[in-house]
Amino acid sequence: MSLIKKRSVIGLEIDTGEARAVELSPGTRGPGKIVYERINLPDGAVVDGNVAEPEVVAGALKQLWSSAGFKSREVVLGVANKAVLVRFATLPKVPEDKIARMIRFQAQEYLPVDLSSTVWDFAVINELDSDRGPQVEVLLVAAMREMLEVFLSTLSAAELAPLDINYSGLALLRIWPAEKKTGAIVMVDVANGVGNILVEVDGVLRLARMFFAGLQDAAVRLGCDLSEVVPLPAAEAVQPWPQDILLDWGENLADEIRSSIGYLQMQTGIMELDGILLSGRGTRVDGLAQLLQQSLGMPVKVLHEVFPEPDFAVSTGLARYELEG
Repeated sequence: MSLIKKRSVIGLEIDTGEARAVELSPGTRGPGKIVYERINLPDGAVVDGNVAEPEVVAGALKQLWSSAGFKSREVVLGVANKAVLVRFATLPKVPEDKIARMIRFQAQEYLPVDLSSTVWDFAVINELDSDRGPQVEVLLVAAMREMLEVFLSTLSAAELAPLDINYSGLALLRIWPAEKKTGAIVMVDVANGVGNILVEVDGVLRLARMFFAGLQDAAVRLGCDLSEVVPLPAAEAVQPWPQDILLDWGENLADEIRSSIGYLQMQTGIMELDGILLSGRGTRVDGLAQLLQQSLGMPVKVLHEVFPEPDFAVSTGLARYELEG
């Protein structure tokens, strides 16, 4: 019996126009208490997943913590932008005590940057037998140090400390229940700025990619503020989008998903996919799920069917990674 209770964990996502945080507190039986909180960020404070105005974002985070009453000032931060690289590698299987050395030796072949300018890590995601003998499939993630330093200085100015920093797309793996992710599934998180597309086949991650056709793009097309694109929970509904703009923006998103699927099929030979799992603030765009289903010819399930706060998918997944180990 454990006599030490795990502390609460906070997942933080700093998105275009908004910062979102989720605090998960472990219960004696089950996940325990969950606190969701958000705060608006002014235009230009975060651009394409990068903090452009650290002092402004830090001030907003201080307000967020004050209003939410979070118990901890330690966070698991998610980042997704062009300074984050995600690659997959297949390497010979070696004894467990030698695999880290082998991957460090081989990583430069897969990550097209000077590794000394990055922070990078890996995870073995699968083992397989091939005509070349036993092999391991490895996920490599690298982030440019210069970009991370801006995030770290922003957290420091907000009097927050990072427990960990993760590529935010991987948080989606902790959101959808296992029974929903059967076969070959595409997970799509539509955020304000940078969205994420993941493909998992029989429980093994096969693709992880970012896209920039988020709700900020829709706001530009609509000629309105980002906060007006979709209503916040419990707020009055916004006016329905003109059908031509919904079709134009939705087809642009469908093209992002389609090109990701095409790349996966070209690289792996996996041809049949079982459906799309849709999360993020974009799930509240009226008619989007139906548009994607029709355009892509596969079923689309939305997160609010199994999760009460689809806007907080990434920040919840980040907290779960830390809480669940």
